[in-house]
Amino acid sequence: MSTASSQPRKNLYRLGLFLISAWLTGCTTTSESMQVAQVDYQAQPLGSVTVQVGDNSGEAAVMEVSDTELREAIEHSILAANLFAPVVPDKANADYLLYASLVRKNQALFSLSSETETEMYWRLIDLHSGKILWSQNIITVAQGGVTGLAGSNRNAGSANAIRDNIAEALDAIHALALKRP
Repeated sequence: MSTASSQPRKNLYRLGLFLISAWLTGCTTTSESMQVAQVDYQAQPLGSVTVQVGDNSGEAAVMEVSDTELREAIEHSILAANLFAPVVPDKANADYLLYASLVRKNQALFSLSSETETEMYWRLIDLHSGKILWSQNIITVAQGGVTGLAGSNRNAGSANAIRDNIAEALDAIHALALKRP
C-alpha cells in the first residue's frame, strides 16, 4: 500500500477519533459550570427573601443539577443583583418567598449546534400579607455547542439556560417596582 493512499485514511481515522472524543468526553456537571445571572439593579434591596425550589427530582436529574444547587444559584444571583437582602433560610425571618421549579428541558442528544430550552415556574409571595405578587412560567433557550452523550457542551447549554432563566425572573421581579416592607 502506498503512503499517498494511506494518508487520507489516517486523516479520516483521526477526524473520527476527534469527533468521538468531542461527543463522549467532558462530563462537567451543570452545577460546576453554572454561573451567577449577571444583573445588578444598583438600588436598595427590597427586603429579606427565602428561596424554595420545587421537587425537581425528575427534571433536575435530566438537567444534572440538584435542588440545592439550583437554590444556591438563585440565591447568589439575587445577592449579586442586589434585588433582595438578606437571603434567609426560612420563611419565619423573611419578607418574601421566591419559589422556583424546573418544569421541562428540551435538548438534542446529538447536535452540532446544541440549543437547550428550559422552562421554569416562578412565584413571588409577600409573606406578611400572603398575597402572590407575581407568578410566571419562563422559557429560555441557550446555546451549548457540539453535544454528545456526556459532552460538557450539553451541560453548558443546560447551565446557560438555567442562568438565563434566573436572570429573566429577576428582571421580571424588578419590573414590579415593589416597595420595601
